[in-house]
Amino acid sequence: FLTDLVDLAHADVVVDSKYSAGFLWSWKHPEAVKVVNFHSTHLAAGQDPMTGKLSTAHQKIIQNRDAWDGIAFLTESQRTAFVQRFGETSNTFVISNPVDGLRTLPAFGDRKPNSVIHVGRFTKGKNIGELLEIVKKVATAGTQIHLDLVGDGDQRPELEAKVHQLGVEDLVTFHGHVNDVGQRLHHARVLLLCSKFEGQSLAILEAQAHGCVPVAYDVDFGPRDVIEN
Repeated sequence: FLTDLVDLAHADVVVDSKYSAGFLWSWKHPEAVKVVNFHSTHLAAGQDPMTGKLSTAHQKIIQNRDAWDGIAFLTESQRTAFVQRFGETSNTFVISNPVDGLRTLPAFGDRKPNSVIHVGRFTKGKNIGELLEIVKKVATAGTQIHLDLVGDGDQRPELEAKVHQLGVEDLVTFHGHVNDVGQRLHHARVLLLCSKFEGQSLAILEAQAHGCVPVAYDVDFGPRDVIEN
């Protein structure tokens, strides 16, 4: 189908799906340029970049890495880790996520003094349960805090149960999907991210663009590329 679609004309084929890339690596066309985008880590969570287990979804792409005209990474740290393990080639490069920033950041003192926000999918990789435990520890230590959870996902029932189990119902609000994330980042003091792995977090970039201080685990890859400790 793709060969018939392209015919003899030049075409740029950009693949952002690990599933599609699993078979498109084998498609050949004399005029087509194929680029695959690594928008998440190529390692299993918590693995050593040089020796650790690879992400199952990325294995076919990595095994057939020479079949691509371009392999795009979101961060230089991930590209560096990739070439250190698999060898330097001319087909790897970095294109970071783009984010529009404000011309003038809001005054930090005008933000809600105890407001912490998390923006993202409610999935195991985002590790939101640990974030809830941190909120309880901060409150128990005597610091006022309120966590706004923006987003949704299959972990929500489990997270709601954990909020009840920890007894932090008054400290956590579930907002679901919203259309005003920028405004919420405009008013929050801190974005808290406890992800077990990242590619390059748009939530961190958007928080920085709105003057909201990001606090994140130092995981491969992403946070250390944009946060100065």
